[in-house]
Amino acid sequence: MRPRPRETTVGPNRDEVSVTTAATASAKPIRLQIRTISVGSRVLIEDLDDGSSEEYVLVSQAESNLAAGRLSCESPVGRAIEGHRPGDTVDAHAPRRIRHLRIAAVDDDRQGA
Repeated sequence: MRPRPRETTVGPNRDEVSVTTAATASAKPIRLQIRTISVGSRVLIEDLDDGSSEEYVLVSQAESNLAAGRLSCESPVGRAIEGHRPGDTVDAHAPRRIRHLRIAAVDDDRQGA
């Protein structure tokens, strides 16, 4: 008996993905949430120019504190990443240069806030 191929279906708003594999063929499809970055999200960002990684929680300007890992949604990087998903690449137009970034991971940090 040949296993069924993996099937992936993206919902109409790209926020929900159904994955069916041979192992789950008789069960309901797995539903995964694809998180977009918004205020309260914990984000792992890779700098494509120098290879460094940074982890931040996206917050309002009043709550921002880079030393504590709290990035303002109004900063150049915050504006560039907001609304994007893991795997997306963005350009952040900082005052001295353009930063080329890849969003490595996103987690909704609001439960811990």
